[in-house]
Amino acid sequence: MEAKNEIITIIGSGIIGKSFAWIFALNGYTIHIFDVDQSQLQKCIDSIKQDLKDIGEKCTDTIRQDLNVIVNDMYIEKIIGRVFAFTDLAKAVNNAFLIQECVPENLELKRKVYKEVDGLMTVKQILSSSTSSLLPSILSKDLKHKKRFIVCHPVNPVDIVPIVEIVPAPWTDLDVIKTMKDLLSGMGKQPIVLIKEVPGFIVNRLQYAILNESYNLVNRGIVSVQDVDKVMSEGLSLRWAFLGPFQIASLNANGWNDYCDKYSKMIKEVSDTFDPPQLYEGKTSDSIFQQLQAIIPIGKLNQAREKLANQMRTLLKLKKQN
Repeated sequence: MEAKNEIITIIGSGIIGKSFAWIFALNGYTIHIFDVDQSQLQKCIDSIKQDLKDIGEKCTDTIRQDLNVIVNDMYIEKIIGRVFAFTDLAKAVNNAFLIQECVPENLELKRKVYKEVDGLMTVKQILSSSTSSLLPSILSKDLKHKKRFIVCHPVNPVDIVPIVEIVPAPWTDLDVIKTMKDLLSGMGKQPIVLIKEVPGFIVNRLQYAILNESYNLVNRGIVSVQDVDKVMSEGLSLRWAFLGPFQIASLNANGWNDYCDKYSKMIKEVSDTFDPPQLYEGKTSDSIFQQLQAIIPIGKLNQAREKLANQMRTLLKLKKQN
């Protein structure tokens, strides 16, 4: 991707910040990464180089072509040449059209960062948070530039999963929403815009609903951990990889209205038997851990993550062919 004459600032050089940095850089933007720790910034730059090398070494040729990546030392240096590290916040945010905050999920820490950024930014800049659950209205309510605030929540692995949640505060300017949606769409992402904010947003609310019922089924001694996971990996996910729950429901009957006529009462009756959410602790949680250890031991989690990442890339390639 050819270089653009636009700057994006990333605040925080952890996993999410690093991922955002190289994805934006890959798409031609100049990146300013800010962190208070110079050694952490260097680790971030080194990790970006390694991520790019991993694409070249671990992905198939078809996946590399689909990512429009020809990985060699010259290419990696070209991308890294767009990434600049800063420990001075004022210099980092200067002239950036987007300031993407990626610090840990701590309300007071985020507010502290926003207060500093708020005193440096202009009315034309955008301040975006990668928070996965904190409401934008709570995060931005005391900011002078709160109309320029928005949440942009990616899903891990950020470089693979296309979906990104865009969550405006009640006062966020419409042009901020449009800019973020256009930016992400132009990078091949699939942004969804929440009409109004809700705790946990959409991805985590759906994820937690499934995880809570899975936990409760194991807790009640109805099914094993392995079989719960098999229901998803060998069953529901095969459909959900291509269509969402509403479209699947429509296909399971003669359209949505027919589905409701046939199954709405049964869905309500079954749903009324669900147990409330539980804290994941005690005997059940210990049992789940032991069962998971038999499937993927702790020492093999990194290999399992790498395998899953390549499987996801292969699936995305297949989805684009259909």
